[in-house]
Amino acid sequence: MNFSDINAEETRSDDPRLIDLIRKHYLIPASTEPYALRGLMDPSDGQSKVVDKLFKQKTHGVFVECGAYDGEFLSNTIFLERFRAWTGLLIEPEPSNFAALKKRHRKALISNSCLSSKPHPSEFILRQEHFLSETLDVKNISYDREIFGTGDVSYKIVRRVIGFRDINSEETRSDDPRLIDLIRKLYLIPASAEPYALSGQMYLSDGQSKVVDKLFKQKTHGVFVECGAYDGEFLSNTLFLERFRAWTGLLMEPEPSNFEALKRRRRKALISNSCLSNKPHPSEFILRQERYLSETLDVTNISYDRQTFGTGLTGDVSYKIVQCFPFYTFLLATNITAIDYFSLDVEGQELNVLKTIPWHQVDIKVISVEYQHVEGGKAAVNAHMEAVGYVVHEEVTDPSGNPSDVVYVRRDLVDRFGLA
Repeated sequence: MNFSDINAEETRSDDPRLIDLIRKHYLIPASTEPYALRGLMDPSDGQSKVVDKLFKQKTHGVFVECGAYDGEFLSNTIFLERFRAWTGLLIEPEPSNFAALKKRHRKALISNSCLSSKPHPSEFILRQEHFLSETLDVKNISYDREIFGTGDVSYKIVRRVIGFRDINSEETRSDDPRLIDLIRKLYLIPASAEPYALSGQMYLSDGQSKVVDKLFKQKTHGVFVECGAYDGEFLSNTLFLERFRAWTGLLMEPEPSNFEALKRRRRKALISNSCLSNKPHPSEFILRQERYLSETLDVTNISYDRQTFGTGLTGDVSYKIVQCFPFYTFLLATNITAIDYFSLDVEGQELNVLKTIPWHQVDIKVISVEYQHVEGGKAAVNAHMEAVGYVVHEEVTDPSGNPSDVVYVRRDLVDRFGLA
């Protein structure tokens, strides 16, 4: 299943691969355990009585209830299930409500997802207040906060019809075979076999690729991973190595419009429209994009960010939901066992991403890290890299002479590179 974007308009609702994905990862069978209920015979507002009367007390009917809450409070189907032996499907998007629903031991399929308001899969922000919920576009969050405040209101990103029961749970291990399979099927596009379609612009890297090329003595057929690939050409740290040294690897870019531009460049490497998680498990964030700069934000930061930078509805600022995965999961999914050069530029999350890497399980020779937006700056990054076995080789500056990245070499390779 090689959807480049599962939520694209081109994804048909009857696509067999999408159906298989839901069956494998997003449905929990009916419980065979005894009910764990508070005891109300019919907690609905009367809907189940109307339906029961219409069907003349029919038994073994089939229902679908979307917005099942905890499976009991105000449930429109539990009377039919308990006293008429009906079954079916219960859908509840809010994670804590769904956890309560599971505890009720309902005799129907249950799903922690929601129905798309479009004829294809889609993602939204879920606004929850007490037992009421609604889905919102990202652009509505600031406005909603101003009206309702924070208090009992919570905001969660809901990915419609994709993932494990909660793919972004802390319990999801970075080496979970299902997660690896999910990335392979949904988040990786093979290297292009077509001729390059480049603009020819001279604004490539700030010098990172030259430093790497010199370190490796013009080595050919090396392997890179570049996180924050933008359009695959402008300020690219790997394009030179790919074009003139026949390197390949993985290019990651979370912002959808940048990723579309990246696809059009026809790079000779795997590409992925996702980002690196700053946690040891998958996670979702709001991506704030301003021109070619991007940063990931928690939902709670959106209102403040809007007040500082504007609405984002016009101009060059945009907000989008992005799915992020651990670095190690990507290596397993791509079968990359050794990396010559890792370029990390994620506008402030670099140190947090580095802290998720199981260094004893990876083979990375050279790393460049942008540190300008990292809390603690260069000193914090240097301290961490030294602790995990790397030494500073060189600092790279942008065309204006401003420091941008530090290039690190693994300590055991210093002699090999002739740096001792």
